[in-house]
Amino acid sequence: MEPLVCIILINYNSYDDTVECVRSLEKQKYTNYKIILVDNNSEDRNKLKTDLFLNQSCDVILSEANNGFAAGNNIGIKYAEEKYSPDYYWVLNNDTIVNPDCLKKLVEKDLHTKEKVGLITGRIMHYYDRNKIDYRGGFFDKTTGTAGYYSVENVHGERVSFATGCFWLLPRETIETVGLLSEEYFMYAEDTDYCCRILQAGYIMLYCDECIIYHKISASNGVNSPFNQYYMTRNGLYIIEKYSDFKFKAYLKYAKRTVVELIKGQKTIKPTVDAFFSFVHHEFGRNKEY
Repeated sequence: MEPLVCIILINYNSYDDTVECVRSLEKQKYTNYKIILVDNNSEDRNKLKTDLFLNQSCDVILSEANNGFAAGNNIGIKYAEEKYSPDYYWVLNNDTIVNPDCLKKLVEKDLHTKEKVGLITGRIMHYYDRNKIDYRGGFFDKTTGTAGYYSVENVHGERVSFATGCFWLLPRETIETVGLLSEEYFMYAEDTDYCCRILQAGYIMLYCDECIIYHKISASNGVNSPFNQYYMTRNGLYIIEKYSDFKFKAYLKYAKRTVVELIKGQKTIKPTVDAFFSFVHHEFGRNKEY
């Protein structure tokens, strides 16, 4: 019998995206899976509650608060563990659609690897431009304390040190050993944190180029909202504190880059200054609204 996979989806005011994602999951060639859909206190949560298709296809959980990506996924993982005790957890963004053979190839990748695999990810294509690649492997730079993507022109080998939280297959043992996702970030960098924890626990992370999803990546390259700027800046500093091998150099480089972004108008002063003060005072979680 095929190993059981629980697919964890988080919905937040994106009902149409969620329905499209679930419809693509129902076309999977791999059949032994359960979909756990967690709503992070959306305005459209009643649609999920009453939607016959979603309730037939998924276990729908309505959270009473939006405490972020990590918290929503943790709710789904804990529910899946208690009800199904799966062999794998597939953490997947709800604004994606998935190739029919994706899950089958992900599981086969783990089963055919002798080493201790903590996470498997795959190729992420742009939803609106199906020939454009967004992710083809990623890395974490311990010198700067930052994560990044490899060039999409070529595959840089199977092993990666960073995988975006949009697309993770986690063996059960990973959750048992590494634990749940850290909720102190609220949004941004929780995927970097979890990848670092997986590697620290002695596991490897693999990239499978044949496992393909399509992600509705925003086409906007303008100035981020103050809300986004705050959490990206604060959490970026926290990642340096936790995982950089050369903290002073990393902080200095981060500060210089931030000044350049302020000068270019890519960031604004208030959320950036707020983020630095929050980091210094170790104020984490969801603690700012703009």
